[in-house]
Amino acid sequence: MDPFNNPDPEKYLYRYRSASLNSLDELTRHYCYAASKEQLNDINEFHFTIDDGGLRECSVEEKIEWLMSPGSLMSDVVREKERENIISTIAKKGPKAGQQLVDKLLTSILQVRSESMAEIYKAIQTVRVVCFSEKPLNPTMFGHYGSNKGIVVAYDRKLIEEHYADSLFKVKYGELPYSFPVTDFSKANDKNWLRETRKALLANKYSDWEYEAEIRILVNPEEKQLAIPPGAIKAICLAPKAEDSLQATLWDYCKNRGVDLFLARPKEFSYGLRACKSKNVEEIANSPLTPEQN
Repeated sequence: MDPFNNPDPEKYLYRYRSASLNSLDELTRHYCYAASKEQLNDINEFHFTIDDGGLRECSVEEKIEWLMSPGSLMSDVVREKERENIISTIAKKGPKAGQQLVDKLLTSILQVRSESMAEIYKAIQTVRVVCFSEKPLNPTMFGHYGSNKGIVVAYDRKLIEEHYADSLFKVKYGELPYSFPVTDFSKANDKNWLRETRKALLANKYSDWEYEAEIRILVNPEEKQLAIPPGAIKAICLAPKAEDSLQATLWDYCKNRGVDLFLARPKEFSYGLRACKSKNVEEIANSPLTPEQN
């Protein structure tokens, strides 16, 4: 199957790269570079807000109910002690004093949660990311990632997912950043909850980026290179303005590894691109940058 003109998002992932020695090194040494947050294009990467669940505006009865629930993360002994303390304060000093005690306890707990979130925020800033797309031949991405002189590589999605299933996420796009519920720490030991929370923190982006259709793999800070399984590269497509030297280098690379090489050319009746399969290096060098019929 042609991974570019007849793409199947269930079979392929695409990676747009510039015409650089680093990009060629990735291909020859079977890895993908993992970018740090500072190297990513989106200034709002890993951005989230904190949601206290509206507890501060709840009635005193609702606050007490939450404080006495497992969600407060107080131990059974501490919860019982605080319950007796609240009851005793109300009995001795009246409802207003009891409410003040409840508010003080709630503020203390939420403050600890906020401090924990600050630590989480600090930790996730060092996570590295390997970015793929579900869309081949995207003219905008060819322009952004290599000034129309780079490449897009088609990877076997199944192979990638088999090796990195636990750290591979489909990016979700929206108008607002993820809001972390600080009142919901009771699920912190649930692996599914932890995975979904990690995804929400690290794989949410502003809707303007939706054209990228991004799939990302999250990588530990110390790992700058993500190993790619042998045989994962299925085809490569040269950008419309790829230079002769890159064309010749990739022709040799593809010929020696049995990988199909394509050239991206404008369509005649739309703003899109189509991929033309190359049979030899001369065909690549002599291929005019003119629109092809659909």
